[in-house]
Formats: sequence, structure tokens, C-alpha cells
Amino acid sequence: GGPTITAKAEVQTYNALAQQENIFSQNEFLKNPEFSSFNLTESGGVTADFTAKIDPLLISYKKAIESLPLNQ
Repeated sequence: GGPTITAKAEVQTYNALAQQENIFSQNEFLKNPEFSSFNLTESGGVTADFTAKIDPLLISYKKAIESLPLNQ
């Protein structure tokens, strides 16, 4: 499975949220990025919940240690 990231988002428009979703979907380290629970704010903005799985290779200590100059 790998670790999961969760966050709350607040943007001015649905278009801004759609653009952010597009950016996240192109990130090789985020798996299944998803916005949900959309709500309008009193000022006309949009709030949403965000979740995504993080590719375990992004946080692999073994890979980080192997890339140190001492190990080459």
C-alpha cells in the first residue's frame, strides 16, 4: 500500500481545484490523488479534502543511503 497523505484544500474557484488535480495526477510519486467532500465557503471559495498514496520509493531510506558519495 504505502503511506497516505491527507489534506484540506481551500481555493477560490472549482477551476483552480481542477488545475491542482491535474498537476497532482502528473506527479509520479502521488498515486490515486483524489479531491472529495466539496463545499462552498461564505466568501464563495471552495473547500475539499485531498488524499493520495505516496510511492514508497520517494521515502526509501535505503535508496537515499545508497546515493551518498561514500557508498559509490
